Parts: sequence; structure tokens; C-alpha cells
Amino acid sequence: MLVPVPSTQKAMESAARVSRFGNPTPPGIPQILSMYYVAYESSVRGIADTPISSCGGEPLAMVPRAFAEELFITGSGRFLGGGFVNQDDCDCDEGHFNCFVLVDSAMGAPEHPLRPFSSASSNLFPIGTTMIVHELIGLTLPNGQHHDGCVQIDDYNYEDGPELFSLFVNKEGSASYIGEKLGGIHSIIRVEVTNCTPREYADRYLRPIAMLTFLFK
Repeated sequence: MLVPVPSTQKAMESAARVSRFGNPTPPGIPQILSMYYVAYESSVRGIADTPISSCGGEPLAMVPRAFAEELFITGSGRFLGGGFVNQDDCDCDEGHFNCFVLVDSAMGAPEHPLRPFSSASSNLFPIGTTMIVHELIGLTLPNGQHHDGCVQIDDYNYEDGPELFSLFVNKEGSASYIGEKLGGIHSIIRVEVTNCTPREYADRYLRPIAMLTFLFK
């Protein structure tokens, strides 16, 4: 989910700040950071009384309305029993949730599954671009692992405005966690385009017990 970004003037003023390591701002292209994630049916309550369907009207599932509404905002969701649903190449009719497709994982651009902490969207770089995000190097993730800084653009970003970089973090709680680590969700990061291979970070079942309270509250 993309969130509002600060003005260009404010963003560029922030770009001159000292980095979180206390060192001069690293080289690279300044980007305004945001984060997005998947809607989880397990995070809402309610009766499964709201249908979601495909662009052609094929019924896909009955879900709680709160989940359907969150799914409409995020564009991708995970069912309570497993499996994912993604927005397809159409728009939902007003008041309906009829623009979705069943998929194997959260999806960005065609043939680009979204990988937590390794995938991102951008309104500047083309799909498939790999880069190093300086502020992510060594960052402790919610699963206890440390980021190596390598990220790939796997999703589109149609937001207008200055250069925007949105990191896919899978769960809403992870966005708050990383935002605090980086000094704010709308902080300025610096990226350098380079050939690198994004890591596959551990899934929730491999996360340290110490993090379970935070992630599943």
C-alpha cells in the first residue's frame, strides 16, 4: 500500500541530513521511502459474507467485508486457509470486489512475484532493475536477519511526484518496524543501480520467538 509522501522541498531538505549511522549521507540517487504489504484475512474479524470475483465475474471466494476492503486498497491478499489473490488487469465496479485473480504468491509486474524486503516499486526505475539501498545495509529485519542492501524493482508505481521508492514488506507491522529503524516511513534513502542478487529472507515460521509478539499482535 502506498502512503502520501511529503513535499519535494521537504524531501530534498531531508536528503542533506546525516545518515542513521552518524556518517555523511552516502552517494546515490535520493528517493522518498514508502512501504507496502499484503492484506491478511487472518488479521480481520467478521462473517465471510462478501464475494470477491474475477474480471469476468467468476466467483473466487467469500470473505469478511473488512478483508475485501483492505484487499481493494493493497491489491494483494492472503486467505485464512492459505493461497493468494491479486488485483487483475481491470478495475473493480463501484461497491463490488470483482477485479481479482487467484495467484500462487503476492505479485507485482507479470512474472515478478513479490519477495519480502527484496522487492520494491519505483516511478523512476524500470522493472527488473537491481540496486543497493545504502540505508538497508546491515538493517535488522523483523525476522532477525540483517539486510544486505540489495533490492530489485518488481512492481509498478504510478504515483505522481518526486522520485518514489516503495519497499515490499509483506505485513503491516513490518512497515512500522522498519520505519522506526530508518527514522520515519517518509525518510530519504539513497540507491545505486548495480548488478546484485536479492536475498530470500526467512518466512514467518523461521522468525525468532522474540519477534512473534510484535508480528502477530
